Amino acid sequence: MPYIQMAKLTQQQLEAHLWGAANILRGKTAGQDYKNYILSLMFYKRLCDQWENEADEAIAEQERQQGRTFTEKEKAIFRTRGEHRFNIPGGSRWGDVLAVSENIGEKLTDAMRSVANANDELRGVFTVDWNQPAPDASGKKLIPNEVVHALIQHFEEIDLSNKSVPSDILGRAYEYLIKQFADDAGAKAGEFFTPPEVVDILVRILQPKPGDTVYDPTCGSGGMLIHSADYLREQGENALAARYFGQEMNWGNYAIGKINSVLHGLEADIKGGASTITDPQFLDQGGVRKFSLVMANFPFSDEFWWLKPEQQTDDKKKREKLKKEVFGSEGYKDPYGRFGRGTGFHSPPAGYGDYAFILHILASLTDAKRCELKKLLKTTAPETALRFKLQRDSMKWLLVCCFGYTGYKNARFGKIEAHEAINAVTRETLLVAKEIAEADGFELIHALVDSLYVWKDGATREDYERLSQKIEDRTRLPLAIESVYRYVVFLPSKQYADVPVPNRFFAVGEDGELKVRGLECRRHDTPPLLGRMQHEVLAILAEAHDHNSYLQKLEVARGVFANYEERLATGEVDIRELVVSKRITREPRDYQKAGVTAIAAQQLFGSGVKLRPGQNIEYIITNAEAQVPNDRVRAYALWEGWFGYDRKKYTAMLREAFEPFALCVPKRAEPVLLSDSISESDLKRFPLFSTLAISRL
Repeated sequence: MPYIQMAKLTQQQLEAHLWGAANILRGKTAGQDYKNYILSLMFYKRLCDQWENEADEAIAEQERQQGRTFTEKEKAIFRTRGEHRFNIPGGSRWGDVLAVSENIGEKLTDAMRSVANANDELRGVFTVDWNQPAPDASGKKLIPNEVVHALIQHFEEIDLSNKSVPSDILGRAYEYLIKQFADDAGAKAGEFFTPPEVVDILVRILQPKPGDTVYDPTCGSGGMLIHSADYLREQGENALAARYFGQEMNWGNYAIGKINSVLHGLEADIKGGASTITDPQFLDQGGVRKFSLVMANFPFSDEFWWLKPEQQTDDKKKREKLKKEVFGSEGYKDPYGRFGRGTGFHSPPAGYGDYAFILHILASLTDAKRCELKKLLKTTAPETALRFKLQRDSMKWLLVCCFGYTGYKNARFGKIEAHEAINAVTRETLLVAKEIAEADGFELIHALVDSLYVWKDGATREDYERLSQKIEDRTRLPLAIESVYRYVVFLPSKQYADVPVPNRFFAVGEDGELKVRGLECRRHDTPPLLGRMQHEVLAILAEAHDHNSYLQKLEVARGVFANYEERLATGEVDIRELVVSKRITREPRDYQKAGVTAIAAQQLFGSGVKLRPGQNIEYIITNAEAQVPNDRVRAYALWEGWFGYDRKKYTAMLREAFEPFALCVPKRAEPVLLSDSISESDLKRFPLFSTLAISRL
C-alpha cells in the first residue's frame, strides 16, 4: 500500500519505535525467544514497504516518461509486473495481513513463509510461528490474537522503505535491537552477539581489503561480516568488493544473521542448521574451503563438538558408546582432514571443543595473506613495514591473551584441559622442529613456547629460510624468521648465576636493532635512572660484533656505570629519576607487613588520597634500614619538604641492574677482560652466537 510522503525517520526515532514493539511482546511468549519474533516482523515489514516503494517509484518514472497519470487499474497491473529486489506474492503483502482481524497469527505466518518460499535468498529466514499453540494444551495461542494485532498496528505507524529509512540507518537500528536483546539475555547473549567494540578491534587489526573473502564459522547475528563491510566503506571502498561467508548452527540465529546481511546491503552467503565442526558447509575438493580472513567468537568448551546436533545426548551411557564409535581405538579421524588421524594435529579432547574450532579456522585460512604480509615486511619502506609489524604484533598479543585465559583457574569460560591440550601439541611440534633443525646441522640453542633459537656456523639467512620452510611443511604451521642476530646474550638466572635463562636476554640484529627481554629497562616500575643507565650500556654493547669486541665494549660500559654510581654518591641526581612506581594489590589498610609499597600507600591514604587495588603509586626510598617504617619511604606526591634519598639502596639497585652484563662473561675470564690469556675453551663457553635465527611457530 502506498504511503503519504513524510520526513525521514531519525536513528533515535526508529530505535525507540522498534524497542516499543519489543516491549509489547515482552513476557508474552511463554519462555520462547521473543527477539526472533520482533526481528522477523521488522524485516517482513521492511520487505513489504520497500516492495511498495519500488513499485511507486517505477510507476512515477513511467508516468513521467509517458506524460500522463496512470489509472488505479493500470497501477495495480504494473505493480505485479514491475521489477523488485525481492518477490512479495499477492495475498502475502503487509496490507493483506493488516486487513485481517481474526487469526492474525496464522495469516502472518503464512505470509512470511510465502515470501521466503518465493525468494531463494530468504529461505530459512522466517523461523517463527505466530500461530503456535500454547504449551498447556488449552487450545489457545501462544501469542494471543490481540497481542499480534497490537504489534501489527504498532508497525503500521512507520514506513520502513528507503523513502523514510535509508538502509544504513535501518541496519544500525537492527543492530541496536540485537544489542538490546543481548543485554536482556545476559550470559546467553554470547550465542548470537559479540560486543561491537570487540568486533571492531578484530576488523581493524585484520584490515579487510577489496578482493578478500571474509568468513565467520559461527556467525550468529553476522556482526563480524557487517563490520568488515563497514570498514571497507570507511576506507572509501565498495563493501561488495569483498565477499562474505558464514555458518550458523542455530536456525533462529541464522535468521538474524541473514536478515542483518540483507538490511546492510550485503550478499553474504550464510549457511544454517549444521555444525561447523561435524558438517562444514563450505567445502572444496574434499576439504574445507579456504578464505583470506577468518573471524569467529566460537562456543567455549563445547562438550559435544564431535557429535552432530541430532546425536547429542545427556545420557552418559549413550554418550560413552558414541564416543567409542566416533574415536575408535586409533583416535578421531576428521573426514575433512583438519585434525586427528592422518593429519599433523591431534584431535581435541572429547569434552572440549575450543581446540577443534581453532583447528577448523587454521584449515580454513589461505596462505595468501600470510605470504603477502611476509613479502610486505621485507619489501616496503620502513615506515610502511612498521605498520604491518604492528598489525602482526597485535594479532600475536590477542592470541597470547586467549591462550593464557584457557589456563586461568578461575576462568569463566574454558577448562584447564584445553590449556593442557594446546601445550601438548606445542611440545610435540617443538620436538619435531628440533629434529628437523638438528638433521640439517643446526644447533638448537633454546626453544620457548612458540620460538626456536638455532645456530649453525657460517649459515646465511637463506639457510634459515630453507629450514623455516622445512619445519613449516612438516608441521603445517606457518613460520617466519623474526630476526637473524649478530649475537644474542642469554643472561643469568637471578637465583643461579651460572645458569642462563631464555626469558632474560638482549640481542643485536643484522641491522643493529636491539631486542631486550627481562631487564629492568623493560619494566614500568623501574626508577628512570636505572632504565637510562641500561639503555646507554646496551647501546654501547650493541656495537660489538664478536666475543672479543664485546669484552672491549663491556669495559667502556663499565665507565658509564661508574659515572652513574658517582652521581648517586654525590647527590647529583634529580629526585624524579629515583621514583619507583608500583601497583597496589589491596586496600592500604589491608596490608599486614610494612613493605615499602604498603608504607607509601598508607601515607597517601592518611593524607586523604583515596586508593583502590590496581592503582599505581609512586614513592622514593629514603632509608631502607630505618627502624621506624614511615622513615623508610616517602610517597612522591608528599615529597615536598622532605629530605634525601637512600644512596646505599639506590647504588645497590644500580649495581644489580648492571651486573647481568658482566655475569654473562665466564668467571675465570672476568679479571683479565682485555688480556690475551683468555683460553679458547673460555671463549666457547661465552654465550654469544654470531648468527642466530628465531622462527615463530
